[in-house]
Amino acid sequence: MEAKRLSGRTVLFALVGFFAVVIGVNALMATLAIGTFDGAVEDDAYRSGLDFNDRIASAKAQADMGWTASVNLTPDREIEVFLKDAQSSPLARAQLTGLLWRQTARNMDAPLSFQEREPGQYVASIPIDSMGRYELRFTVRSAQTDVAFKRSIQIGRAS
Repeated sequence: MEAKRLSGRTVLFALVGFFAVVIGVNALMATLAIGTFDGAVEDDAYRSGLDFNDRIASAKAQADMGWTASVNLTPDREIEVFLKDAQSSPLARAQLTGLLWRQTARNMDAPLSFQEREPGQYVASIPIDSMGRYELRFTVRSAQTDVAFKRSIQIGRAS
């Protein structure tokens, strides 16, 4: 039996076929990557970077006021915020505005409506069903002063 010789045409088809498969797989992966999470966390990262000094000023205002906040999640799917002033007294009659921010997914942010249940205790219902890690961002306004807070919270079971 005579051995088959390797011709130039066979080598050409093998090379063209190999690169066609590589280019096809790359095109498929690029298409799937573009159609999924784009990796952007902020809509305007440049503007957020410019606002960094405002965040530093807010942190300084928080430190100067001496206000503290502790956060609890209740079994009734509520977020409890306990506020104290610099003398460790409950901070009553404040106005809280809040947001549950999901870093890893767009359009999953949820505004929160806080009500004062007792002096210094503010409660908001969790308006979302998705479990996972969120950043609780809330602003406290009392005596014409705004102080911003952030807390990382886990809604649902821990992973």
